[in-house]
Amino acid sequence: MVEEDRSYFPFLDRYAMVKRGTQDLKNVKIIPGGEYIIFQATFPNYFIKKADERLQAYEEIDSGIFGEYICKRL
Repeated sequence: MVEEDRSYFPFLDRYAMVKRGTQDLKNVKIIPGGEYIIFQATFPNYFIKKADERLQAYEEIDSGIFGEYICKRL
């Protein structure tokens, strides 16, 4: 499950709802995803609904990568 608290419901509430909703399914395990499944820094589209905000997030990621890994070498 997406663990970052950027949804309408906090992670702990969503986790509890999914656990309750799947408790009868013996072959289903609910596992917190941490920062590695879907995280705002790696998948901003998942969290940002407005196109202009999405574009700004990608620009920030791109410029951060450029500054960290390319400019330092120049």
